[in-house]
Amino acid sequence: MACRTIAVHLDDDAAIAAGRSLTITDLIQQRQTARQQRDFAAADDIRDRLAVVEISLVDQLDGEVRWHRQ
Repeated sequence: MACRTIAVHLDDDAAIAAGRSLTITDLIQQRQTARQQRDFAAADDIRDRLAVVEISLVDQLDGEVRWHRQ
């Protein structure tokens, strides 16, 4: 299966300052980090930001996160 990268254009000051777009993988990693730090508000915010651009996240029992377009 071919891997593809989709850039997500959201208001992210760090990414804008670095002159780049965040990928879905970047945002999932940020969400995972927030969840590990028990910052569930930040994790929910990332999930909600992805939902705005029609990306759904599905947390798997093994800790992996799958995503798909709505």
